[in-house]
Amino acid sequence: LVAYASDQGWMGGQNGMWGMGDHFRPIGAHELMMQIPLIFRQPGRIPAGCTSDLLVSNYDFLPSVLGYLGLGDRMPRAPRSPGRDFSAVLTGGMPGAWDNAVYYEMETVRAIRTDGWKYAARFPNGPFELYDMRKDPRERFNLFGQPDIEARRAELAKRLDDFFARARRRDGANGIGKITRDGRRIGNSVGNFHSFAAGRGGGGHVARAVAAELREFKLKLSGDLTRDRERLALVHCQQ
Repeated sequence: LVAYASDQGWMGGQNGMWGMGDHFRPIGAHELMMQIPLIFRQPGRIPAGCTSDLLVSNYDFLPSVLGYLGLGDRMPRAPRSPGRDFSAVLTGGMPGAWDNAVYYEMETVRAIRTDGWKYAARFPNGPFELYDMRKDPRERFNLFGQPDIEARRAELAKRLDDFFARARRRDGANGIGKITRDGRRIGNSVGNFHSFAAGRGGGGHVARAVAAELREFKLKLSGDLTRDRERLALVHCQQ
């Protein structure tokens, strides 16, 4: 099994912007900063030329590779990962219940991206962003503050807050872990998680949970790697 990915996206002049998220002030969360390639190849098992519209994040990578290799039971139980197993897609199927949304965190910005919407919140005082990604895929028209969109903003903000609150509980971390509508509150640290993969960043709650998963997974493998080495393509993961 060969997997090809990258660590972050890149703006190449779109919307007058160049670079990745932390090249900007305020920190950026535009689509091309978040999207990266994610390609899997295994001739004879993974059909060539197929694509999927599932929204996946780097926290989904480990459970999906383990699931594909038949090692799903090796996924660490604690701290509990936010990751989901999308491995069925690689062989032409579909995962079971799937919430088609991803969560992004980089320095002072957090965002949620769903099928149709993106909401970004920044500490301490914004700016906030809300985009209808079906009507405005280039993110030219920020709808934040429009009264007829307030219900949508509130729903996305709650989902974003709930996701990171769960990450705090998994990690046992202290801190508020929330950004209010006017930007008054945020968690005590942030990491950097993009749709389709993770970039570089500050090691937040979700980042610590994933790092702990990798350490525990390495320890579990150490006792019987010889038995599994023909089944497992060991990928070097840098923390």
